[in-house]
Amino acid sequence: MLLEGRFSVVQMNTNRRLKFNQPSRLPNSGKSGIENERVLVLVFESISWDIHTLCTIASLSRRFCAIARRILWRRLCVNRAPGMVAALSGEDPSGRIDGGWHALAKLMFFCGGGESTRYFNLSQPTSGHFACESRFSKTSGRFFLPKNCRRDLLYMSDPCEHQAVGGDEHLGVFRGVFREFMRSKTRECLVRRQAALEEKVRCPYCGGRVWSMTAARLVPKSAARRLGSREGGLEFFVCVNGHLHGTCWLIPLSSEEEDNGEDDDNSDGSELVLSIGTPVTVVGEVVKDGVRGFRIQNPENGLFFVSPVPLDKIIFPLEKWSRRFKYVSIGLTVVGVILISKHVIEYIVERRRGRLLRKRVADAAAKRAELVTGGIKL
Repeated sequence: MLLEGRFSVVQMNTNRRLKFNQPSRLPNSGKSGIENERVLVLVFESISWDIHTLCTIASLSRRFCAIARRILWRRLCVNRAPGMVAALSGEDPSGRIDGGWHALAKLMFFCGGGESTRYFNLSQPTSGHFACESRFSKTSGRFFLPKNCRRDLLYMSDPCEHQAVGGDEHLGVFRGVFREFMRSKTRECLVRRQAALEEKVRCPYCGGRVWSMTAARLVPKSAARRLGSREGGLEFFVCVNGHLHGTCWLIPLSSEEEDNGEDDDNSDGSELVLSIGTPVTVVGEVVKDGVRGFRIQNPENGLFFVSPVPLDKIIFPLEKWSRRFKYVSIGLTVVGVILISKHVIEYIVERRRGRLLRKRVADAAAKRAELVTGGIKL
């Protein structure tokens, strides 16, 4: 009863403050004490929306679970990732989202682990865990989209590194979420290709059925480069609500590669790992890798260039060629003007000749008419 009375006083003072300062959008459930929705929101605001406490509260009873589904999970997502939530939900962050706010909150803070699938084998499954820190980026999401689906918006997390049993490679677990997946180009491609839903795999966040992007052949090569994995060493799934989860093999860097700046894992030379202090000129895309720091890689649309030659020596031959191209362009312009002028001059001369011919014909006809008229008079 004492706890009930304390929360009633807090509720009364809070209602007064909200009434005179700013209106509250939360509905009044008519309950007093800790079951009141406004009190719960104030409590979680005071503890900065701790995810562990919210999970504990949601598991106490059905009433608390209903309040969490209706209000608390949404407020948690908006508080922790306002930009991402605004992009996914549109202008109204209080609206509904595919799969529910509880699934989005779980995706933001929980690593689902990994297990063996048709195209990805593990000696033993790894369990999921709460992620200490997660970073979602729509720039990273573009690397996981096929070329004809680049208009879709996909937020991707950095891979969570797990220690694999045996072998030198590490297991990376990643996750992401689409905006308006039902109207996305990615889903349209899956439906057009008649990709079948997986029978044994379910989404670890909403429990929905999933498509294997590997089976549908919709895994771009840029996804392996973005994750720091070898080509063919990853698989990911997309559920019917737009939640993405997958696993990959992260290729570790040996001490010799770190010292010599050689990257033998990338055969096409589009990504290089260099030692600190190596003087090189690099033109490319710099991205942040949550596992290894920063790296320079080949952009999707643009130039990638690596050279030990200093930048001023690279620019000097370009200036020489630019002057040559300038003179060539001037010469081609003069030739084009001459060719165009030739046709114009021919046209003017032809018109003048026609005008003179018509004038001569008219003069001859007039003279003949005068002679005929003079003969009749005589």
